[in-house]
Amino acid sequence: MAAIPLTDAQCQEVLDAYHNNGCQKKRAAEFLGIGYRTFIHRFNTALLRVHVAETSVNPPPEIHISVSQRPNPHGRSRLRGIAIGDAHDSPSLADKERFKWFGRHANKIGADFVIWIGDVFTFDSLSKYDGNDTLTGKFKPSFQQDIDSGHAALSAYDEGKAGHKIEIEHVTLGNHEDRAITFTQRTPEMAGILTGKIDNLLMSHHLTYSQYGVFYYVGDVGFIHVPLNRMGRAYSGVHALNNIANHSLHDIVFGHRHMGGRHKATKLGENQSITILDLGCSLPQNYVEPYVGHASSGWHYGIYELLINEGRLHSDKHISMTELEELYGD
Repeated sequence: MAAIPLTDAQCQEVLDAYHNNGCQKKRAAEFLGIGYRTFIHRFNTALLRVHVAETSVNPPPEIHISVSQRPNPHGRSRLRGIAIGDAHDSPSLADKERFKWFGRHANKIGADFVIWIGDVFTFDSLSKYDGNDTLTGKFKPSFQQDIDSGHAALSAYDEGKAGHKIEIEHVTLGNHEDRAITFTQRTPEMAGILTGKIDNLLMSHHLTYSQYGVFYYVGDVGFIHVPLNRMGRAYSGVHALNNIANHSLHDIVFGHRHMGGRHKATKLGENQSITILDLGCSLPQNYVEPYVGHASSGWHYGIYELLINEGRLHSDKHISMTELEELYGD
């Protein structure tokens, strides 16, 4: 018996599930409630159909692969806010003033949303690379010290807001927050303890959060620490933004690489084009993490002011850490 061809709606459904579940196929299959082999068949069919549509001079009118519309949770067409890339708070960075600057800028522009894009905290205490038998391992902080440092950083942010109410304050957890999960996998007796403390850290400062590798949406703009490729790995290299765009159907704002960058890609359908924005990092200006050594990092420092209009990323403005210090430094 011949297989029943997939409808465009089914193609859209499988692509949405893939992107909404961190670009992880097994997770997407479970989300849809279908077998892994069935998902792979539908996924490959959908990709082929998108490829045909993008390369055809006169694509058939029934081919219309686009982003599914997500309602604006606030009923407004325009939302202004800031996105904060990898801040990497740690006890070794005792000065928390930059977090106060973030809050002050959110207050100044009357932000509707603040999205922390993950790796807000380094959690050196959970690093598997610095064992207790190594020199760096002997001097790394305790987990409680990491948590206390995080509270100090977010308290500075809260102080900077000066009571300004922000409707959406959300963290898309990064691979450094995810260290609590991987650590628990190595030491099952710690299950729930570490993640519970991170949950309390965020919730006590009124921050909601989504897991590492999962998109969080404001309108149709997807925020994530880093998109993952078909192998479940972070996109990397000089063509990372282009590759992300090739496999995406909506605007994406992400971090992780610390490099910064912006790429606009033409797409079929009602969206016409999508924007891929790499935030860089929000570490102190020119600060380089110890693992980089003495090499030039090429990192991009600062935060982004975003305007989301009709569910799309309408504009983005980079504000460097130097500018923030000039604006808000005491």
